[in-house]
Amino acid sequence: MGDIGYIFSGLGAQWAGLGLELLQKNSKYRRAFRDFDQAMEALCGWSLEAGLKSQERDLNQAFFWHPAIMASEWALYKTLEDLLPPPDLVIGHSGGEVMAALVSGALSLEGAAFVVFRQMELMAKTPPGRLLHLAMDRAALEPLIKDYGLILTAQNSPSSFVITGTNDKLDKLLAREDLRSLIRPVSAD
Repeated sequence: MGDIGYIFSGLGAQWAGLGLELLQKNSKYRRAFRDFDQAMEALCGWSLEAGLKSQERDLNQAFFWHPAIMASEWALYKTLEDLLPPPDLVIGHSGGEVMAALVSGALSLEGAAFVVFRQMELMAKTPPGRLLHLAMDRAALEPLIKDYGLILTAQNSPSSFVITGTNDKLDKLLAREDLRSLIRPVSAD
C-alpha cells in the first residue's frame, strides 16, 4: 500500500457559508459542485446551491447538510484532483463513506447521489431522537442497548461508541447516576 490516503467526513463538518467562496471564485469547484447538485436535484427537487446561498439555512438541518457536505467534498476533490497524487486509499466516516466510494470508482456520481437521497429519506422517517457518545467497552454497552432498546450507530474505538434512540429511551439512560461521567451528547441534526 502507498502513502497517500484521502479521508472524507460526514455530518458535523458543516459551517455557515460552506464552500460559497469557492463556488463563486473557482470554476472547477463550481462545475463539480453543480454536477453533484444536479444529480441530487433530479431526485429531491431542490437545489443545494440555492440552499447554500440562502441565509435561512439552519446548520442543524441534517436533511440539507448531509448532501451539501457530499457535494462540497466532491467539488473539493475534483478541484484538487490534478494537483495531488492519486490516493492509494480512500476512507470515509458516516456520509463520507459515500464520497469514498464515489472517489474510488465504486459508485457513479448518480449512484452516490441516490445513496445520499435514500439516506435523507430514512433520516426524515426516523422518530425524534438524538445521539449519545459512550466511553465504555462493548461488553458493558451491549446490555444497555438491549435493556433500553437503543441502536449502536458507530464504534469509533474499542471504548468509544455512538448510540441512538428515541428521546424517551435516551432520557431513561441519562437518568442513571452511574453512567453520567461516561455519556456525552452528540450534535448531528
